[in-house]
Amino acid sequence: MKKSSCAKFLASVLLFTGLCSVSLVKTPVVARAKEYTKQHTVSLNLDGAGKKETVTFTPGKAEYERYQQLSITVNRKKIKTIKASFFSYSYKLLTLSNGKTFLYLSTSEENDDGLHHIYRYQSGKLSRVLDFNKNVRGCRWVDKIKVSGNRLIATLVDSEAPGLGVTTFLATYIYKDGKLKRESNTLKVKQYTNFSTGESGILVLTTKQSFRLYSDSMCLKYTTSVPVGTHLKVTKTFRKGIYVNMYVTGDGYSGWYCGDECDYNYYFDGVSGVA
Repeated sequence: MKKSSCAKFLASVLLFTGLCSVSLVKTPVVARAKEYTKQHTVSLNLDGAGKKETVTFTPGKAEYERYQQLSITVNRKKIKTIKASFFSYSYKLLTLSNGKTFLYLSTSEENDDGLHHIYRYQSGKLSRVLDFNKNVRGCRWVDKIKVSGNRLIATLVDSEAPGLGVTTFLATYIYKDGKLKRESNTLKVKQYTNFSTGESGILVLTTKQSFRLYSDSMCLKYTTSVPVGTHLKVTKTFRKGIYVNMYVTGDGYSGWYCGDECDYNYYFDGVSGVA
């Protein structure tokens, strides 16, 4: 009898623990590249030819607790000096399935600000082929970058997406004609956060103000207005030149809202940006 009661008690504890573990699951943290604050030397196959080069990253003299430049030396020859204010830096060698190699370099400043560049090493020169901050309007930082065949897939973060606040989305690039080109101006939204509940993902949010919807990504063709209290998900973002627009769906509504019409207002309950 005692063994039976003990078994039931243990089963109850395990069930309760299991339920708690499900309810307390947090969004997984993406592992970032190791960051360096001092000179660092590494062997890298920079040009994809098979022979590794000795690459040295050297921060310049610090001013006001920040470095002001980063020098890159290949086989003891200085080939690049980058002017930037930063606390630390990180790098990653990216190799496509066709053998093309790239060096991704980022620096960290206050509030995760910094540069996010991709370089190509050819004929003893290191040339920048992509600047994420300039290529995608609203890109605050690169959270993750990976290779998929002959493509690079970057997870980008906009800390103040129109009407929505902190938003993570994906951009895919392919190397063509000596350049890394973004495949589309319409990008998949990966997640945003409801700070009231602490949840992140493609969440159903409640509108707290009315706004206009358009049938096209450039917001030229008005269709209807969404009333307060509508439940919507944000699934896509359009980013081309000065345009930053968002696509929503839910409660019988679907369409794009114009970023320029937000006027720094948040359209949904629980969302926010970061400084």
